[in-house]
Amino acid sequence: MANRIAASLLVLTPAVVLGQTTVDKSKAASRPVVLDEARAAQLHGDVKTSLQKYSAAMEQAKRTGNTVIVSEAALSSARMIQVVSQHERSDASLLPKAVEQYQYVLKNGTPAQRKLAGNNLGVLYIQQGKAADAVESLRAIVNSPPSPELRDMYVVRYNFGRALEANKSLEQAYSQYKQVLREQPGFKPAAVAAFRYLESSGQPKLAEAAGLATQLIAAGQTEFAGAQIHGLLTRWSGDREAQRLLAALIQYYAATSLIPPDFNEKESKFLEAISEKSTALRSPIAEIRLAYTGKLAPTWVPGRASESFPSWTKAEWQYLPLLSLLKRVADYYDHQGEPQMALARYSLAWSLNRTDTQAILYCATVLRDHRELLDPNRRLLDELVRGLFQEKGMAYQKQDWLNILRYHMVLGTIFEREERWGPEGDSHSAVFQWSHALAADTQYRRANPDFPPSPGLYAHLAQASVHVGRPDLAWDLYLSAAGGFLTYDMPGDARKTLAAASALSLSLKPDQQTRFQKVQALVDAQATVPH
Repeated sequence: MANRIAASLLVLTPAVVLGQTTVDKSKAASRPVVLDEARAAQLHGDVKTSLQKYSAAMEQAKRTGNTVIVSEAALSSARMIQVVSQHERSDASLLPKAVEQYQYVLKNGTPAQRKLAGNNLGVLYIQQGKAADAVESLRAIVNSPPSPELRDMYVVRYNFGRALEANKSLEQAYSQYKQVLREQPGFKPAAVAAFRYLESSGQPKLAEAAGLATQLIAAGQTEFAGAQIHGLLTRWSGDREAQRLLAALIQYYAATSLIPPDFNEKESKFLEAISEKSTALRSPIAEIRLAYTGKLAPTWVPGRASESFPSWTKAEWQYLPLLSLLKRVADYYDHQGEPQMALARYSLAWSLNRTDTQAILYCATVLRDHRELLDPNRRLLDELVRGLFQEKGMAYQKQDWLNILRYHMVLGTIFEREERWGPEGDSHSAVFQWSHALAADTQYRRANPDFPPSPGLYAHLAQASVHVGRPDLAWDLYLSAAGGFLTYDMPGDARKTLAAASALSLSLKPDQQTRFQKVQALVDAQATVPH
């Protein structure tokens, strides 16, 4: 009994009751002992004794004029009555007393206490079927100035949505639920309520539902969102916007890393049933199957993905989910030892988004690891590199320094793995690409000073400088890299770059020795700080 009541003091379904706020420390000296006794009785499940002692605490505080303590006791008493009434039918008769106590706090409590009282009174009105009163009580709290003592305003907003829904103001309720999910994406009651509204609409709002599902997937409510998508697709597959739901379903597949065998086992029949009901979705569904199990050819040509996936390459809401799915499925085939299947999907992902450096790096990695099978004459790798140079050239024309940086980094990584270190003036060398990446990083940082440090650039250029016979430059770059890693709280990487600098065995000048010692001391200090 005690544990059940104590747990229920925080949450009621479907609306949420908030707990106690912090009392002003200046009032602590006049805090009556009986208030603590009331709480102790409450925790032991002794409702009758607890309510008596809360009442006694209120009377004592009223005699001294301490409205803060009166309000604290009133909030605790009313909240316990409210919660217990959900479990003990005989206690429902005490609800008018809870209303009276909340109303006292609304008139006499601190701003934070008034917000708690207004929220919990609104919830009580919802439980009593007094929707209009609940709306009035909760609207006042939602529209009031922020209170730093009350951090759970998203709960109040959710309760306001529940009151609006009970009062048949469905559009306004849905607006509140959406706002709650923007503030607290993981708050499932608001997600349930939002989809309840969308499912009950006479006119399907599938684009809205798909956007909400995608938001929930990004927030980690993946399984819940997936269930909603499946249900809405089953119901509204014939709607002209049903492909929006398919796009959200692809996001769900990518987020859950649904691999081809599981796709065939768990989703194939479902999609087949949807295809039979909707001719408009047959091609998009067939292309999803193609992404999973079809035989595709690698390509570096921009836009070539539209030939294989015409239903998914016309708008951003189509190709972004497909991009994520292609990379996930490519990862699976790469790990399964099927490099042809992996390479095709990585390359098509890059075709969809030419700034996706992860996809193109994976292409280069697959080609390197399986050169004899996939690219014995280096034709594919050379085509890939030419494509990157073309994209980089267009980025330079636009002075798009962020993408310039990305392309130099990709090319630097490729040439580094190929051990094509120099010479410095050769654009097809690692040292050339990493030095230009660092220059691009400097240019971008001038316009974007909050851009995070890039210690890895210094480390890569340092390594390339060693291979082209520039140990002095490499030493300086390694020290800069170590300092950058320290700003990221990465003492292990900083220590590695310092070790690389030491391994150069240079005869250091006094100022260089001082610099090294300072960085070494910072590394040692950071490594000993508990994390």
